[in-house]
Amino acid sequence: MILEVLVYDPVGHEKAISSLKSSKFDYFVKVFSSFHGLVSYLLGRNSYTLRKSTGSLVELVPNSAENDLFHNICIVLDSDAPHRPEDLFEDKEALLRYRFQHLNLSVIPFSFESSTDDLNEILEKKSLRKAQLLKDRLPRIQTWVGLIENVPPCILTMPNVLETLDKKPDGLSLDAKVGLVQRLANAFDYRSLMELKHPEGYYSEVVGQWEFPAHDLTIDELLYCGFVMLKLGLQNWDAQNAEMGKSEIPTLFRNDNTLLSFLFHVRDNYRLGNPFHNFRHAIDVLQASFYFVSKLQAISANDSLINNRLSKELMNPCATALLLVASLGHDIGHPGITNPFLTAHKTPVAAYFKDQSVLENFHLTQFCSILEPYAVTAPKFYGSFSQVFISDCILATDMAKHDLYTSKITDFMPMEAVDRSKSGVKTVATNTLAALLIKCADISNVCRPLRVSVKWGISLNQEFSEVAALERLMKDSTSAKNVEKVPSVPVSSLTPQSAMKLVPSLSGSQLFFIERFAEKFFNEISDSLPALDFLSEELEKNKLFWKKPANTT
Repeated sequence: MILEVLVYDPVGHEKAISSLKSSKFDYFVKVFSSFHGLVSYLLGRNSYTLRKSTGSLVELVPNSAENDLFHNICIVLDSDAPHRPEDLFEDKEALLRYRFQHLNLSVIPFSFESSTDDLNEILEKKSLRKAQLLKDRLPRIQTWVGLIENVPPCILTMPNVLETLDKKPDGLSLDAKVGLVQRLANAFDYRSLMELKHPEGYYSEVVGQWEFPAHDLTIDELLYCGFVMLKLGLQNWDAQNAEMGKSEIPTLFRNDNTLLSFLFHVRDNYRLGNPFHNFRHAIDVLQASFYFVSKLQAISANDSLINNRLSKELMNPCATALLLVASLGHDIGHPGITNPFLTAHKTPVAAYFKDQSVLENFHLTQFCSILEPYAVTAPKFYGSFSQVFISDCILATDMAKHDLYTSKITDFMPMEAVDRSKSGVKTVATNTLAALLIKCADISNVCRPLRVSVKWGISLNQEFSEVAALERLMKDSTSAKNVEKVPSVPVSSLTPQSAMKLVPSLSGSQLFFIERFAEKFFNEISDSLPALDFLSEELEKNKLFWKKPANTT
């Protein structure tokens, strides 16, 4: 078992640190003389993983497979070290526990000068239980959703997230969180922490394409795409305020670096190892929403179709910015399993939300807790309207409500019935349209060009395979092994034909989803909003491919 030990040691206790050795763990020890250096390392931690090489040597390598964090991380803070102004963060433990909870950190203040305790023993005691829970994929999922007892509070589980939020008086105040996120934004150049394979202009172009190649992009590249889209959406909202003489309204993010800091924070709270419901999916849904709104905003004021004109009016710059923000956070903290699983196994999170839209309510709760410290400085942006808007959008992604939202399309249209002179009526209409758009975006993978669509189909198939394996494990702990990634080759290199060879049942699952959920929904969207008629056209092409005799089993 691997144990990553990160030591903040500004004084220099090389002898004590070099003596760290365990019979239970293979140590990877990294020493930081500045707290700034430690935090910078943690901000980029998801880009790397650890592996054992020759003998017991552990090395840091790129996490190109985007695996979960499967080993322990302990941070040892020299408790004798005086606070230095350049460190910026006086309460170092508070920062580490708040911002880097996704790393399941054990934070250990330790006096190298006076402690008589054995640091090795402390590290082992803090890490043994975590190692048992984090080592394999299926037990990790069980742990995340609260089906395992005696889970250390430092592990980021769904129950722990909710418990932390419920105990605000005992934890960090909102003002303290605001201070932390502002100091983080001031202390680090987030763009320098990213590696992009292409010039920045490439990403501005690619987010405007319906054949958005999400699986061809790294996590850093996806994050930068998110930055491009959110920045544009927020700039348009700022421009609208200026035109209306409301330029005194503060923007949601003070500058590019603060926006990037927020995106890093959101990225870190998606489960990296989920085959489908991960940060890549979040950016893909954000891009789809961005693309839909771009299509609506390109409509001429003289367009002959009233639904096109009024949808453009309803999705004004403020609504657009909020839709993009909601799209980014709509699946945050997803454990890679389904609402039926959570309710059937009586998980704590299902009980907390009374079996109603369990995942969606959790995503909303966690996302708003992350967004609030960034948004509180812009109360005009993040007021009651914005909070209801984001809530309506995220809750609309519950597939149990799919038929309800399909019926809303015909109930909502034609839009000439919308009385735009009444602000309340217009607000409801805007929220309904936004909910329909994010729902379109959330399930639009079947409407992407086939080369892209098939990769999402493979990813979702793998996630459902893990759910099935977990069900078997719950019935008999000896019957299910940790599920290997499917396919065994990178998803980005798959073609529709090679995907079919890897998963012969793929055509059946794609056709089921298209015929049960997507076809009627997207046909009605295309009929009601002709600017989005490309969705039903691409869906029909994909359906014809999956129905070919050579592609059915």
